[in-house]
Amino acid sequence: MVSKVSSPCALFVLASGLSLGLGSACGGPNFSSVGIQPGAANEGGSDVDNTPIILPAPAPMQSVDDGGDATMDGAEGDARSAPTADATATVAREDATTTSATSGGVSAEAGAITTDSATAGGGAIADAGHQPTADVMPGVDAAVKDATAMKKPSDASPDVGCPSGYASCAGGCAELSVDPHNCGTCGNDCSALSNVAASGLACHAGRCSYQCAPDYADCTNAGTGCATSLRSTQTCGACNITCSGADSACALGDAGSYACTVVCPAGTTNCNATCADLTSDSKNCGACGRSCPAGTRCSGSQCVCDPTKCGACASGQCINVKSVAAGTSNTCALLANETVVCWGANSVGELGTGNTGSGVTAPSLGATAMLSGTAVAITAGRAFACALLGGGSVTCWGFNGAGMLGDQTVLDEASPVAVSGLTNTVSAVAAGHGHACALYVGGGMACWGDNYYGEIGDGTNTNDLSAVSVLGVTGVSAIAPGVGDATLVEHTCALLANNTVQCWGDDTYGELGDGTTTSRPTAASVQGLSGTISAIAAGGYHTCVVLASGVVECWGGNTYGQLGNSSTTNSSTPVTVAGLAGPAIGIAAGDQHTCALLRTGTVQCWGFNSQGQLGTGVATTGSPFGITSPGSAGQVAGLSGVTQISAGGAHTCALVGANGPVMCWGYNGSGQLGNGTTVDAYEPVAVQW
Repeated sequence: MVSKVSSPCALFVLASGLSLGLGSACGGPNFSSVGIQPGAANEGGSDVDNTPIILPAPAPMQSVDDGGDATMDGAEGDARSAPTADATATVAREDATTTSATSGGVSAEAGAITTDSATAGGGAIADAGHQPTADVMPGVDAAVKDATAMKKPSDASPDVGCPSGYASCAGGCAELSVDPHNCGTCGNDCSALSNVAASGLACHAGRCSYQCAPDYADCTNAGTGCATSLRSTQTCGACNITCSGADSACALGDAGSYACTVVCPAGTTNCNATCADLTSDSKNCGACGRSCPAGTRCSGSQCVCDPTKCGACASGQCINVKSVAAGTSNTCALLANETVVCWGANSVGELGTGNTGSGVTAPSLGATAMLSGTAVAITAGRAFACALLGGGSVTCWGFNGAGMLGDQTVLDEASPVAVSGLTNTVSAVAAGHGHACALYVGGGMACWGDNYYGEIGDGTNTNDLSAVSVLGVTGVSAIAPGVGDATLVEHTCALLANNTVQCWGDDTYGELGDGTTTSRPTAASVQGLSGTISAIAAGGYHTCVVLASGVVECWGGNTYGQLGNSSTTNSSTPVTVAGLAGPAIGIAAGDQHTCALLRTGTVQCWGFNSQGQLGTGVATTGSPFGITSPGSAGQVAGLSGVTQISAGGAHTCALVGANGPVMCWGYNGSGQLGNGTTVDAYEPVAVQW
């Protein structure tokens, strides 16, 4: 079929519904209307865009063959007829795409409008599937392209040609809320995010939903991919795990995931992410997690005692001593583990180990006193000892001839027995020559044992086999029963909170300090003390106190110069010790000698010295058999750093440092010095464990 174009205005309705009107008659000089005809439909029946597009008007065209019919040169198949009055050619096609137009004509191919090529003699409309043959409309090519560009909106804008909820993205319609390739915005391809797994990829509410590839994570939770590597020491196996330490690394573990580890140098072992030398690491000695006890160190993969960290070493164990107590023929130590070890005589069970017999000349960790609880304080008297237990009770062992064990009997005990008659919680305990006393919480006190001179303080001279309260004494802050070897060593003193001292018992040598020599079974106040009192101690026949100023004052028997006032005259009132090298902070009184602990950590002693109990390096064999003042060469040899002192019958011991060692000197006939011998020592010797 041949169609003639007779009007200067030629209107073409393309396959998509796009109309091309050619000629000035269609819309004005040199322009054509290009638009969608109302109600036009493509072959699929869908509505099309009615937006007009203005194109430049092409030159008038006419192509008629010999028979008066317009034909398409070289076209295959049947030509479609065109309207005659309007010279309009209509080709129904879906999706118009402009390619090119020539001066000779217009060709339309299935699925697209192409102005490619046609015969030189005239324009034609190509059937579906036919290729155009020649350029027919030079002005149409650019115009159609411009029209297409004007028709297509930007990627991020909704397209009126897309259904509601969709947007035009790269020539297609995308639902931005669920499209994983256009998620939230055109071109946001979820699959292109960094380090995401292929499975489980989706778009929900315009946000990419994904799983991270192995060993990656989205630590910022920004929804922009898995940018964080879980193989890093900063994020090892998880976002919040950081590997710290110079030797740390992030490595694949046995569980198949990355975890912090360490790369240990040669000679070391990874112990819970720490490189340890098992031969010397005290926390990993010989094996990871094997810690050495306090006071020991790791050497050769074994825990050995470290003498720089403990008081003493014994069989590789650290011996830390909290306090020491010297009796007449034995000595005891309270250890840091709250056990008690004694050494010296044991004929009546003084060691508290459950047996009697030969004594020991050195302590043994395997022979501790058989206490029923943990000990918090110890004291030693004449052939017996007592311990204050953690619950505030008191237990004693050893000689019991006058009831000094307080168990309501006079039977010696090789194992500790509980003191009866205590009516309150005990805060301190002290042993004398043949009796002992306890200080109650709240300031009361009780005593038990020998009461020949009224040293119990209950107003009688009858021995007490259990604890009885001291009459008329309250507000007590410290207690001091007299210690000594002699038979007539029986008095007691107490320091009160009101800074007074009261004493009772034997007063033969003025040891009660009340200005008389009258013994009494009830308390009497010491006269003439000149300052605030900080410590008190009672010996065999004398008593001494330390004032807050560091001055020491003593009273009582002075046969061997034990009062320290450069004389040998007894005094029933306090006298000042002469010649101290510095202020004193502690005091200890033995049978007939006295020692002071100075603020410098050194010790000075005075009094009886026939067996070297003053520790000066010599024993005094000539009258007065002692030193009458510490200024007369009374410095204990070789001692420093002392924290506590205790004087027994004729020997003295000192605790050096916070934990030991323990040093003793003086009489050693029963092994009470603890150095493994029974030879007297005129200067300090270390207790051997």
